[in-house]
Amino acid sequence: MSWRNPVEHRAMKPSRSEYITIRGVRYHVRRWGPEDGQPLLMFHGWLDTSATFQFLVDELAREWSVIAPDWRGYGGSDWRDDKYWLYDDLADMDFFVDHYGGGQPVNLLGHSYGGGVAGLFAGARPDRVRRLVSLEGFGPQQRHLSEAPDRVAHFLDAVRERHSGSVYESREALARRLRKANPRLTEARARFLAGHVARDAENGGVELAADPWRRMITVALSFPTIEFFEQFWRRTTAPTLWVRGDDSFYMKYAFGDEEAAYHRRLACLPDGRDVLIRDAGHNLHHDHPGPVARSVEAFLTGEAPAARDRTGMAMDR
Repeated sequence: MSWRNPVEHRAMKPSRSEYITIRGVRYHVRRWGPEDGQPLLMFHGWLDTSATFQFLVDELAREWSVIAPDWRGYGGSDWRDDKYWLYDDLADMDFFVDHYGGGQPVNLLGHSYGGGVAGLFAGARPDRVRRLVSLEGFGPQQRHLSEAPDRVAHFLDAVRERHSGSVYESREALARRLRKANPRLTEARARFLAGHVARDAENGGVELAADPWRRMITVALSFPTIEFFEQFWRRTTAPTLWVRGDDSFYMKYAFGDEEAAYHRRLACLPDGRDVLIRDAGHNLHHDHPGPVARSVEAFLTGEAPAARDRTGMAMDR
């Protein structure tokens, strides 16, 4: 049976692809909206691609010039078949902001790992970011420095192993797997994502369009991890919006039941704001893109309340 990406009840906004070379890497970039509009750069998370933002873009009321690359090692961007480092992605983001920003500060949005990188960039280059939105990209789980030798040993073992990703019988099978992992994902959205985050495997079936080396976690090799991130958040001058789901595995992994630990990180931001999306998991932009889009757009346009009134605000569907 031929594979077709379904159309949701809301018409999907068309995207187009372009390719640019950054530091010797050919990048695939997905774009929505007018090229001369206000740029909004979006960076996806771990084992994902730029298509992940389709549902969020569909819900935006304004015609933003949305620019979303596939990170190196993902989707249609070049793969290196070797280790990937956080600083490579940070340096690539630096070039993206130059290339698409026109010399002006830009709006940045990142999900998960992409949000974490964007948070570091905003602290390292505070004058280059107009506003920052992080969708559950609030840094890794805190680890004690005493764990560093074991973590590095695990990394060394992983480098020795042959890396391979899961192979699925078909895109339909991958769509079912996506829905199993996230029951809130509609069938139509799961099929759309399966059509964009997968590629044909060499020996039949399909696999995620992600270099298997991208599965290696290298950011945890920087100890102490949270103190490292906190220094960048404190240097951020751009107003920043953190958006989280109330049923997110990442939030439970990173903070457990300690709500105060999350707010301690948020408090590092000089102008930090917080929105909680009800009945949403880690991929909250898939679960309820409407409330996420409304929160993001109100923040980017300056229509949101001030930070002191915003903290703890909850958004229902």
